[in-house]
Amino acid sequence: MPTIRPELEAILKKYHDSPKDAVWDCHGQWVAYHNALEAIARKAKIRFDPPTIIEADGANKVAAVCVVGRMDGGGDNFSPTEWSIGEAAPHNNKNEYPWAMAEKRAKDRVILKLLGIHGEVYSEAEADDFKPKDKVEELWGGPLTKTKLKEAARDFCGGLDMAKTVRDVEELEATNSAMLSQMIKDMPSWYKGVPGGDVLGLGDRIADKMNELRKLEELEAPR
Repeated sequence: MPTIRPELEAILKKYHDSPKDAVWDCHGQWVAYHNALEAIARKAKIRFDPPTIIEADGANKVAAVCVVGRMDGGGDNFSPTEWSIGEAAPHNNKNEYPWAMAEKRAKDRVILKLLGIHGEVYSEAEADDFKPKDKVEELWGGPLTKTKLKEAARDFCGGLDMAKTVRDVEELEATNSAMLSQMIKDMPSWYKGVPGGDVLGLGDRIADKMNELRKLEELEAPR
């Protein structure tokens, strides 16, 4: 992997434990992992306004949103402010969840803009060409290769983002039980996370989503 420019490494290091694990080189272009950008946003105290929906065409899987984000400037003053548009449509998105992808693209760009490195670093959500690819696809403990397991996990996260009820999450887990079992066995760090790290494992993300939805259902339950 090429050496990260010192100024860029300093910015990433300020908000991420391991800058070299936050980005990778894609044919000379630095690309950041979405999970790494989420961790950076938490540490940088970036807040997002509710997104503005620009285009919504569920039948044709087209979604476009505008997202505004602010970095903590101290107290209640959040500055600077950046905005970006996230778009997802069949011609630029192979994912089955266009709304989740549109949100990821918009938020990731805002994070990179607030850090002052957008243009030098892009998000993996920007385009399918930026998604990391394994050099060798070989079978390991389970039936899925590492690449296929990554893809399945990415699709699962998209479904998790779109889940509206506890039952939705339970059905998503049931449908993907084989993939989750393989992840726990072959790549436990993906499921459990890295001890002391900023990025949540998939298991924690599932638990957080379930807790969030249970609270919403309790609030909405008739009294």
